[in-house]
Amino acid sequence: MSYAVWGAALGYTQTPQFPVILPLGTSYTAQSPTLFKNIEYTEEEIWKEIERIATEADGIKFSVGQQLYYQVHYFLNPQYLKDQEFELLIEEYQLMESFKIPIAKSLNDAPAQKIRDFFIIKDELAFLQKNLSEKRRGKN
Repeated sequence: MSYAVWGAALGYTQTPQFPVILPLGTSYTAQSPTLFKNIEYTEEEIWKEIERIATEADGIKFSVGQQLYYQVHYFLNPQYLKDQEFELLIEEYQLMESFKIPIAKSLNDAPAQKIRDFFIIKDELAFLQKNLSEKRRGKN
């Protein structure tokens, strides 16, 4: 979800050298942005790499989405992570914010997962705005 916020806002880097779909049992080789060596990427290894990148965001000034956005294309085709469900949630969040539409009649009626997703979107959008602001001022 975090990555989708950045991708939806800034676009996805094209990396045709990596597959969009990885058929079961297949792999490819790319350099790991966290381990700095060539890795044979399988479905499992892709998710391990994503976890390593996300873990790097702990305790630094960058968000998980920002870390992923700027590193994923080094080892993975970003289209691999693109998820229509996430894009629809982002759009729903933006519509609710723009038009002040409540998530539910009451907090007790609001779906817990949607609340968590909306918090992620809100936080990532704040990091995104900060990043864009710093770039405009020449700090990043």
